[in-house]
Parts: sequence; C-alpha cells; structure tokens
Amino acid sequence: MPNLTFIGLPGCGKTYWGNKLAQHLAIPFHDLDQMIEKETGRKIAQIFAEHGEEHFRKLEHNMLTAFYKNNAVTNYILACGGGTPAFDNNMDIINSNSKAVFLDVSISNIIKQLTSDKQANRPLLKNGSTEQLEQLLCILRDKRLPSYTKASFSVTAQDINLDNLKEIYFYE
Repeated sequence: MPNLTFIGLPGCGKTYWGNKLAQHLAIPFHDLDQMIEKETGRKIAQIFAEHGEEHFRKLEHNMLTAFYKNNAVTNYILACGGGTPAFDNNMDIINSNSKAVFLDVSISNIIKQLTSDKQANRPLLKNGSTEQLEQLLCILRDKRLPSYTKASFSVTAQDINLDNLKEIYFYE
C-alpha cells in the first residue's frame, strides 16, 4: 500500500482531509506540525516568536527526514505544514517517500476557512485584516507554487472529496 503526503497553503484542508481519509482507510494519520509541537513542547507560533522562521524550518526538515526514515514501510497519511515543501530539499524528500498530493484551493476559499476558524493558530497568518491575509496568501502561493506543482497529484477544491482521495491512494 502507498503512503500519501498532503501539501498546500495554510488552511487548504491538509489536516482535515488527511485525517478523514486515514480514518476511512483505517491507517495512521500524522501531522508534521503536531509532531514538532509534541517533540519541542511548544506551539508552532511560539517557536516562530522565540526563535524565528529559520530555526523552525530546520526543526521541520529534521522532523520530516526522521519521520520518513522511521516509517519507511508503514502505510500512512502525512499532512505537512504549508511551507514544508518550499524549504531545503523537502519536496524531493516528500516525493521519494510518498505520493504527494497538492490540495489546490483558491485563496478566497482559504480566507473563508481561516476567518471562520476561531481555533486557528497559524504564525504566518496572524495579526492582520482580511486584505492583509489575502496579500500574504498571494505572496506565499507565488513563492511556494513551484514546489507544490512537483507533487504527484494536484486536486482542486471542487474535486477534493473522499472518493477522489481514495482513488489517488490506490492509484498504481
């Protein structure tokens, strides 16, 4: 059985759909940001605030590499942070260890999701108006899209559903 890694902008549904698909297939689901938080005992926002993005990206790269090394033969679904594929050689690591699935969701849909999610704790998306959030997401998308498009599969918002994700999981 294959392994899937979900990538895409913050708020596109990586954790939601990864968890939902893993439950449906009765396989493990892992979230890279949650693993970093558990390992460090700190929230991602706290790591950014105390040590900066560069420090966080090193932690993220090390956690990603260790995860794939320790889970080389198990079936799982992994959700990465929005920036994971765009730093170091992370996208190459993702592609060599799993089928990458880019959840290609419009910025307007992401803004709706993030502004309605009162629980959201996203360090790159804090402290701003909807217009500032839109500008930031456009910048992030422009920077990260070259990495995202290296994914094995790309699924647009209207096509993200359990049946299509299962089809990708079982695709040979």
